[in-house]
Amino acid sequence: MLKTQGPEYETLENYSLDLMKLNSLKFLKKHSIDLAHERLFINPLGTSPTLMDKYPQKIRFKRIDELIKQLHRIVKPEGYLVHNES
Repeated sequence: MLKTQGPEYETLENYSLDLMKLNSLKFLKKHSIDLAHERLFINPLGTSPTLMDKYPQKIRFKRIDELIKQLHRIVKPEGYLVHNES
């Protein structure tokens, strides 16, 4: 956890998780995240280089769909999901 001082006291929490585990984001409360960032993971074709060699296509699609639902639950309505494919 990183604490910063500014006009308002803010706390920044950073998590690194295995998002292929079912309910990996369950510990986070609904609408509790301002920004979620993922890189090389969510891919509409299921061809993420991070997942291609580890999981069959059927499992990749199912886990990605579950992850998107979890992200919608935890990111605040005015928050952001940052996706990076490079």
